Amino acid sequence: MSGSVDRPRRLRTTTASITGIILTLLSLPPAAFAGQQEATSLVGIVTDESGAVIPGVTVTASSPALQVGSMSTVTDSRGAYRLTPLPIGTFAVEFSLSGFQTTRREGIVLTAAFVAKIDAAMKVGTLSETVTVTGASPVVDPVSTAPTTVLTRETLDVLPSGRNGAVSFMEQAPGVRPQIDIGGDSMTNPPVFRAFGQENQPWQQIEGVLVSAAKNTAQGGIYWDYNMVEEAKVGTFGSAAEIGTRGIAINGILKSGGNTFHGTGFFAAQSDWLQSNNIDDGLRSQGIENGDELVFRNDGSGDLGGRIVRNKLWFYFTARKRALKENTLDCLQPNGAVCFGTDQQVFSTQKLSWQVNQSNRLVGFHTYANKITLGSGSALTSWESRQGLRLPSHVEKIEWQAVKGNSIVISLLAADMHWTSQFRGFGFGQVLKTDSVLGTTTGMVATDGEDPDDYNHQPFRGSVSWYKPDLFLGSHDIKVGGDVMWRRSDRPRTSRSETWRASQEFLNVDVPQNDAGNYQLQFLAGVPNRLIAFNYPTTPIDLQHYTSLYFQDSWRVNRLTLNLGGRYAYDNGFAPEQCRAAAEGPGSVAFPAQCFPKVQMKIFHSLVPRLHAAFDLTGDGKTVVKGGWGRFMFMRYTDQTQHANWNQPASVTYTWHDLNNNKDYEPGEVNLDPNLGDYVTTSQSGGGETVLGVPNPNEKQGGTDEFSASIERELIPNLALRFTGIYSKTFNFQRLQNNKRPYDIYTIPITNKDPGPDNTLGTADDPGTSITYYDFPAEYAGIRFQEPMLINDPNANQRFKSYEIALSRRLASRWQFYASYSYTSKRVPYTSNTGGGSFLAINTFNPNSEINNDDNTNEWLGRASGSYVLPYTVTVSVNYEHRSGNPQRRTAIFRGGRQIPQITLPVEQLGSVWRLPNLNIVDLNVQKTFPVRGGHNVTVRMNIFNALNANTITARTMTSGGNFGRTTGILQPRIAELALSYRF
Repeated sequence: MSGSVDRPRRLRTTTASITGIILTLLSLPPAAFAGQQEATSLVGIVTDESGAVIPGVTVTASSPALQVGSMSTVTDSRGAYRLTPLPIGTFAVEFSLSGFQTTRREGIVLTAAFVAKIDAAMKVGTLSETVTVTGASPVVDPVSTAPTTVLTRETLDVLPSGRNGAVSFMEQAPGVRPQIDIGGDSMTNPPVFRAFGQENQPWQQIEGVLVSAAKNTAQGGIYWDYNMVEEAKVGTFGSAAEIGTRGIAINGILKSGGNTFHGTGFFAAQSDWLQSNNIDDGLRSQGIENGDELVFRNDGSGDLGGRIVRNKLWFYFTARKRALKENTLDCLQPNGAVCFGTDQQVFSTQKLSWQVNQSNRLVGFHTYANKITLGSGSALTSWESRQGLRLPSHVEKIEWQAVKGNSIVISLLAADMHWTSQFRGFGFGQVLKTDSVLGTTTGMVATDGEDPDDYNHQPFRGSVSWYKPDLFLGSHDIKVGGDVMWRRSDRPRTSRSETWRASQEFLNVDVPQNDAGNYQLQFLAGVPNRLIAFNYPTTPIDLQHYTSLYFQDSWRVNRLTLNLGGRYAYDNGFAPEQCRAAAEGPGSVAFPAQCFPKVQMKIFHSLVPRLHAAFDLTGDGKTVVKGGWGRFMFMRYTDQTQHANWNQPASVTYTWHDLNNNKDYEPGEVNLDPNLGDYVTTSQSGGGETVLGVPNPNEKQGGTDEFSASIERELIPNLALRFTGIYSKTFNFQRLQNNKRPYDIYTIPITNKDPGPDNTLGTADDPGTSITYYDFPAEYAGIRFQEPMLINDPNANQRFKSYEIALSRRLASRWQFYASYSYTSKRVPYTSNTGGGSFLAINTFNPNSEINNDDNTNEWLGRASGSYVLPYTVTVSVNYEHRSGNPQRRTAIFRGGRQIPQITLPVEQLGSVWRLPNLNIVDLNVQKTFPVRGGHNVTVRMNIFNALNANTITARTMTSGGNFGRTTGILQPRIAELALSYRF
């Protein structure tokens, strides 16, 4: 048996393989196909001057976005028509019938997945007479019941933005809280986000390709190139059956070619001389003399789109590079210089669109991103403990779209997402040392040698849509689809005695052999405490095979639309048989060389409803009431399988006796037998007894029930207002039980007085309260009594209540405006005590994990943005965000037990005493466009990020001790960005 496993072959983007896929697709009958595009639609009713419906009217839509030039249909016996699928773009619609004047409606803007209701009243006359009707495009969708925020390219180009991919899209969506980003300062970090108080289970797509990570985190799977997206759609609730999970649903529609050549060149720069200083006396009193000062940040890109064959074959290509260097808050190198970090990202995207004939179209794309980061230290992390990172990623697809008449839309896509990375440290020859009281870190970074591998092979995703106007009491738009995905997300670890070899190549410098040791030393306020021995090297393999089928029917009965759907999913998580080598260093006793049989988690079969409705109150598509209920199941992410797969990156913790008091580990200072007195626990990097487990044959799949109700109203042309209420509750929520150390054996109370923030008893800040935790008898000690297993605890189920108000005005008459406010009340019985996000990094099932560990806090978020086009093509725009500060709680380390000699516990309820300050961030933009001959133009722009120069605290230490309350993060100071773009 070996440590490898056969994996589904990754789709390749070579010319030969794409050609083979195309030829295979064209050889199949149309009925075999299903589609995933964010198609738009035009619907409406045609009447005469008396209001009587007119059947037989030819309705033709035309737009430069249409590769076929125009699309037509004929009104039915009810005078109704429907044109779909249409791409995003600006359309003209013409209504013609012998004996009537031709009616033409222009300037209709269609955004992703939007259904525009365009009715027409025709006058008696001749076909040669044409009446052109002008009017605003609809802003209320009378059919869709999943409210979304759609960001068009014209909006993305004028609002002040750090162009930071998915983060910049989410910054404009009501209720969505991504990480704080000041002019792109979070470009080194993966997107981290939540919506209406809830994390995890994202459903992020690039043109229908799912790019969410196979790990169940609140992070995005890859880095997005902001420049490649023509339009982004962000949804937060009410998703239809084609969306697998409840989390934030994003779909980015890539730019395309056209019959005319078009392109852009862009360059933006930020520098230290464009940055203010936001350190005030309060921060200086903490010894902070400089913030995260920017040295430089550059961003350059170019794209080109056009035709290879007119109306047949279009192409699009873009490339981008951005880089930064940034000094670090309150951090100095050993030589006294300020710490700094650097980051470089490159992107490239290629797309082809082939209109094979009037009814068949092929679309393929490939996008590549690579990030190289050389990190920094921090106020509490030494310079040598920084890390380097390299992360390349690929996303690609080939999709066939077919239309049969105006009633059937069919397509099929095959796609792939894959990323890998390498983490390397700089602490060569230095053992990792951390202090749990002071929060400090020195030596080789903990992630040295981590080489994640994450993929989502999607050999099939598709849907078939069938529109029937006269079927069972109304019209039906039926969609049937499904997908097949093979996913992996693992964190292989190279031995820390060998990573110097890879570091030498990665860092492109001559580095010494790394003898930093395969372990970590832990201190308490400088006192030696524990030895944590790693099991590296190890290469885990944890897989998920996921297959789903869904059904949706948009059933329209007069002014009522019922969006009825259901989703079935087969969800199989498992770890194939695999082997590991013996751990190097002190971990070899607990982690010998070993092979493991296949681990089969319980296979989930779920069938869930999505039932929503929309009612057009006024009949003109301008006032619509929407709402309904949907059930969403938690997917079997690889994190769950990792608990039962023993071949995981793990560590064993021992009590360390520093016999010679030299604060370095030497053989003989720890009894390494994992079943004797010095043994404490075996865990993954998240902490807690989370490995060496077993599957639960009686496990139930968790999920969320979501209820929503909203009313949308077009107040005036192009301006819409929405009120929404959302209630969601989880069921079958999970905790992690130790089968061999059950809940009720924690019977030995250990009571400690709370030492207060200074961690010293008998001082003025002592609150006068005590904390009691529970130890267990000695006969349950040792690794032989560790067997974690996922269980369902009904007491752990969570509830969220939210409301939202949103106002949006589409760009028209020289201005646009968006504003929203959302508020969420959370009732979370047990928060995570194993690190990471709120779902899979779960609460362990013992009484100590329940001490002050709930979350009954509230959060709120207000946003406003807008732009105005002044005379002489000068545009000004603004973003404003008010965000509630994150709730916090103080923790302290308590001692006294025999089997649990020390434990870190919260001493107060989350948010009851401590909360970070609320954030208020203002960004400004001003730009001037200069026309150039031939329709070309040049735009000069300036962005000013954090225009108020706020220095709000964003992070601080919360463990009682010498560093309690120390500020470790503030908003970046005001920074200006100068940019120049050329467009043709």
